[in-house]
Amino acid sequence: MSGDRELVRHDLPGERRDELLRAAARALESMPGVRLAWAYGSFVRAERFRDLDLAVQFAGRPGWRDPGRVVEAVSLALERPPFEIDVVPLNDAAPEFRLDVARRGILLRERIVGEAIEFAALARSELMDLAEWRRALAAGR
Repeated sequence: MSGDRELVRHDLPGERRDELLRAAARALESMPGVRLAWAYGSFVRAERFRDLDLAVQFAGRPGWRDPGRVVEAVSLALERPPFEIDVVPLNDAAPEFRLDVARRGILLRERIVGEAIEFAALARSELMDLAEWRRALAAGR
């Protein structure tokens, strides 16, 4: 990425962002390999943003092409927007990140009703187990 590209910030009214997120959600609904998907980051939280970040839980282990397929489908649905679309697979992501996305992101795709709640609960449980393990390690056990 060039330095100039990284400095580009976009500013869209909230209504326009909502329209784009609805279009992204429709594109994701047509992808059977996508179980869960959230928009997160500056696109959903800040006045100005550089890109649209998507966190995706794939059905099964994602192949190296799967994130690119999501980018392509969403980009087409958004009519080739002037900003980048980044996809982060959640399948092997750290529990801290998964929980943050589930709490602060905007859910765009839930293949099975209730799956997002289960996803967040599992991430929280893994995070608590990890914290307990770290405490035990620090205590020398």
